[in-house]
Amino acid sequence: METVSKEYCVSNHKNVDERFGRDLERIRATEELTRKLSDLTIEMQQMIKRHDDEILKHDNRISALEKRPGLLLDKIISAVISFLVGGAGGIVLTKIMGG
Repeated sequence: METVSKEYCVSNHKNVDERFGRDLERIRATEELTRKLSDLTIEMQQMIKRHDDEILKHDNRISALEKRPGLLLDKIISAVISFLVGGAGGIVLTKIMGG
């Protein structure tokens, strides 16, 4: 078995230490990126929740606005029917009373 010189070991240790140093920097950068992505994900979830709430509010308002003309038409029809029934009732009463 061949012995390895001290210089060779020191050189190898130095190379390994440099690689580990670079890897550690990459790991830290990746961890920072992961943290930022996590923060962005949370912010996006909150924004989506707010947008969903706003869309629901808009939907309720639009539904109310869409119902309004129908309600107005119902009131007009009820008034016309009341007028016609009242008029017909008045004519019948006038005829009955001898007019």
